[in-house]
Amino acid sequence: MAKLVTIKTFLDQPEAYVARSLLEQHGITAFLFDQNFVAVSWLSMFAVSGLRLMVVEEEAAQARAILAEAVAAVGTKAAALTDAAAPGCPACGSVDTTRVYSLIAAIAGFFVAAVPLLLHTAKWRCRQCGNRWRVVRD
Repeated sequence: MAKLVTIKTFLDQPEAYVARSLLEQHGITAFLFDQNFVAVSWLSMFAVSGLRLMVVEEEAAQARAILAEAVAAVGTKAAALTDAAAPGCPACGSVDTTRVYSLIAAIAGFFVAAVPLLLHTAKWRCRQCGNRWRVVRD
């Protein structure tokens, strides 16, 4: 059985659907994981850290190239909206990483405004191996 790998994570549903459609136009079968979970409640997108666009491992490099070409064609504004700056995992090298959100801010926001504040920290987590690390920006 073919192994699926995450090639991109989206916090914007329409962008995720466009990316999947673009890959399917190029003959690459793509899956959006957690799309039904997120459709029920958009706030749940933060619980699962976004919609994961997954493809068969053998097609991952080609899929990433197609998406990178599409972003380059749209311009720098689209590139700024993507997760292109997401760091790879220092332990296993995977690019399937996600930011770690502040639990304290979420709880405080819920008690103050009845809405959880989803503030990210400088910490990242690898979905493949579970490694957590802090990224220091210059």
